[in-house]
Amino acid sequence: MKKLIFATLSIVFCANMAMAQMSISRVKFGIQASPTIGWLSTNDTKINGNGPNTGFKLGVIADYYFNENYAISTGLGFGFNHGGKLIHDIGGNFLTKSTLTETRLNQGVKPLSDGVNIRYHINYLEIPFSLKLRTQQFGYIRYFAEAPIITLGFLTKATGDIEDPDKTKFPSSPYLKENIKSDVGPFAISWGFGGGVLYDISPSTAAIAGIYFQKGIFDVTKDGTAEKVMADGTKQSEKAKATLGNVVLRLGIIF
Repeated sequence: MKKLIFATLSIVFCANMAMAQMSISRVKFGIQASPTIGWLSTNDTKINGNGPNTGFKLGVIADYYFNENYAISTGLGFGFNHGGKLIHDIGGNFLTKSTLTETRLNQGVKPLSDGVNIRYHINYLEIPFSLKLRTQQFGYIRYFAEAPIITLGFLTKATGDIEDPDKTKFPSSPYLKENIKSDVGPFAISWGFGGGVLYDISPSTAAIAGIYFQKGIFDVTKDGTAEKVMADGTKQSEKAKATLGNVVLRLGIIF
């Protein structure tokens, strides 16, 4: 994973340097610090979203304008606290690959009870690619839109809060900030779109404010050994596809 991240960073850096050498006036760099609201949803009616996460994106932006108002946009950043809470109507063993502080949470016939909540806190190293369009200038203002936005995500950290409703079995529930990185996929791809306003602060500097939507394509959770236990005691593989969603308030500066 470290080699993959290093190689990706090298490619992005070299690409940005190459664009700058082509025509430095066509390249705009910036920074962003953007609050997010994220959630998880699944394709299983017995596993449902049960609460969002508030998170944050921090990173750099690079826009290469091949036309006055059209650009290829990329960048490099970190997404903090993506994810959300999932409630499992049918209990079982859903964190089989993780080493948890309380071993009973993923050991035994049915370690987690019906109605258990698991909140995922996921951090990614993110590399977005998009097509950006902006309008002509109206006074100090330009409007812009980005679509499609394809974002590559590399997992850096994943923790979970496990809230089991059976207080007789788990009197210390909820168990917070458990290391569940082994049960979360190492790579993510999302699509999205967004738009907003550029406000000129000076001839070479503009402030950004915009709203973005981001939706994951890949399953966040690792399938294979996770299983749910039915009322009659039979076990079934848990193969639900859980995907991330995010609404982002993009705030930044372009130089």
